[in-house]
Amino acid sequence: MACEPDSHVFRYKSYLVNGWRFNVKDWDMSLKSQNSGVLVESGENAGNLDYFAILIDIIELIYSGGNNFILFKCDWWDVYSKGRGYKKDKYGFK
Repeated sequence: MACEPDSHVFRYKSYLVNGWRFNVKDWDMSLKSQNSGVLVESGENAGNLDYFAILIDIIELIYSGGNNFILFKCDWWDVYSKGRGYKKDKYGFK
């Protein structure tokens, strides 16, 4: 990973990971079942908080040597504060 990835980047509307199918939100809207939700559970050290998101984009980076990485771009939801919903940080990221 010390070298930069290949200049070709692949984007997917749906991707299968360890038997679980993930769909981006735009693709999910045309389907009967919804698989664009993402849940990340934190451990005790992080206060046992769960983080929820909607999957916006799936990107695959390919590195030399046959290594590839799948990136999930998500809109994360704040479910713990009074102003629930997704918010932008000071840098403009959702």
